[in-house]
Amino acid sequence: LLTTGVVNTSRGDFVVIDHIGPSFSSVVNPATGGTIALSLLDITADPSANERYNFATAYENFSSPTAGTTTSFEWVGSREDLSLSDPGSSFSISIYGDAGGMPPAFGSTPLTTFVVAAATTALPNDYNLYSANAAFNFAAGTQYWVAISNVLSYNVNGWGLAYSNLGSDLFSVQDYEPDSTVPVTRYTDSLNYAVRISAVPEPGSAVACLVGLGLVTFRRRRA
Repeated sequence: LLTTGVVNTSRGDFVVIDHIGPSFSSVVNPATGGTIALSLLDITADPSANERYNFATAYENFSSPTAGTTTSFEWVGSREDLSLSDPGSSFSISIYGDAGGMPPAFGSTPLTTFVVAAATTALPNDYNLYSANAAFNFAAGTQYWVAISNVLSYNVNGWGLAYSNLGSDLFSVQDYEPDSTVPVTRYTDSLNYAVRISAVPEPGSAVACLVGLGLVTFRRRRA
């Protein structure tokens, strides 16, 4: 979790978290040996075959000292099997509240969900940078969790978020279990996911930040 809260004084926007950096570099999870954490919604899951629609969800936490509204989400990921075709650019972005420093239990209702067609930019080593605009109002000093999942047919391929070692807390969560007859297992990792969230502050927060930077002056009436 990297909470910068740094205001861009020309536009008033700021970066809430940035686990991508100026130039993305892949990271291997030492616990699994993998470079991505599966996060997907399988639209072809067959309940009669005990297949679970939402069987892999990766969560990243974020908070900000400044209240505001998100403007854009960016993330890096890759397909599970590099020999198969790309599963596409349809994504679900869900925002959850916090439950004792963790995402709520699997299956909990999110605060909001955006289904987006993400813009895609190819990166080296078969990664893609994805981006989409979405507006979520968040409170100052409150922890949230974002889950970004590829909406796909698992018959075509799987997809996952890339790991990142950027950020101050290096902590992320994944729920996983394809078999609907088996309880979902929650895993934690000492890494972040490659996610960047940008936002604009609430009007009052923006003024407060500018005042703190000495960039706003007030005209006083003469006595």
